[in-house]
Amino acid sequence: MSQLNKPDQVLFFCSVLFNPKIWDDKKIEDLFFHFDFVIQDILRPSENPLIDYYSNEMGDELDRAIYIFKNIGSRDQLVNFKLLTTQLENQSLLEGKRSINLDCGYISKENLVLATGKPYSHRVHLKDGVYAELTYTFQNKTYQGLPWTYPDYLSPEKIDFFNSNRSSLLSV
Repeated sequence: MSQLNKPDQVLFFCSVLFNPKIWDDKKIEDLFFHFDFVIQDILRPSENPLIDYYSNEMGDELDRAIYIFKNIGSRDQLVNFKLLTTQLENQSLLEGKRSINLDCGYISKENLVLATGKPYSHRVHLKDGVYAELTYTFQNKTYQGLPWTYPDYLSPEKIDFFNSNRSSLLSV
């Protein structure tokens, strides 16, 4: 019989894809005013193989900033975080189109999980229409992508980035 154990706490992040002609760092920071976060990285469009998909809706010039939230938390907070980011995206629509894309998730010692509102065979429903997508597993001293991992999350730079942030959980 298995024993039910409380899971380790996690580090939350939000990956923000934005058009710098519409959004600047200050405006993005205002979205997260009640969080204690650090802007960790800016990734250029050439590093996002899905740029064509997003540019149709958000414009040709896109940047990505990844916000790591300093305080660790309970995995149960992922649903609320996704509901908040969905609300922020909807409030930021311009002429019915997204002006910003917010991907939230968490970094744990054993994996990295993204929250999504889209069901699929490899996604598990959590609550209120929010699904969890296992994006990386941690094996052989690094995060490893899976067959369904988004192409932009498979770049070595992004994996290194999340590996370095994972290390802050090891001392907890």
